Amino acid sequence: MINEVKKLMENLLNDEEYKEYISLYKEESYVNQDMLDSLLKKHLDLYYIFLKINILLYRYDTKSLNKELKDYKHYRDNTLYVDDIDIVMDYYFNNYSRCKKELSKIITYKLRPMSERKILKQIIDRQPSEEFKPFPFNDES
Repeated sequence: MINEVKKLMENLLNDEEYKEYISLYKEESYVNQDMLDSLLKKHLDLYYIFLKINILLYRYDTKSLNKELKDYKHYRDNTLYVDDIDIVMDYYFNNYSRCKKELSKIITYKLRPMSERKILKQIIDRQPSEEFKPFPFNDES
C-alpha cells in the first residue's frame, strides 16, 4: 500500500496547478477557492486517505459518511499501514497552518458534503497538543 499512497502524494507535489497554488499561497497567504476546489477534485483519493487516517486515529463517528469513508482501515481494498499514515500526516504537520486554513475553506465554501465537513470541523478544532506527530522514519536502516 505504501507505494500507492506515496504515489498519490508525489502526484500532488508534482501537479503544476498545485505548484502554482502553493506559490500564490506563499506570496499572499491566500487560499484560492477555485484552485482548492480543482485540486481537491483531482486529488480526491489523497483527501479520502487523509480523512480515513483521522477517523482511525481520532475515532470520529462514521455513520453519516459514504461507504468508502466508513471503511477507514482500507483504501481500494488495501489495508492502510503505519507507513501510509506517516506519509500523509508528515505532509499535514509540515504544512500545518496552511492545511488548517484549507480545511476551514473547504467547510466555508462547502466543497465537500456536510458529513465530511463535520469531520473536517473536528480536525480543525483539535489543539496542537492533541495531534499525533509523524513517526521518525529512516529508510536507510
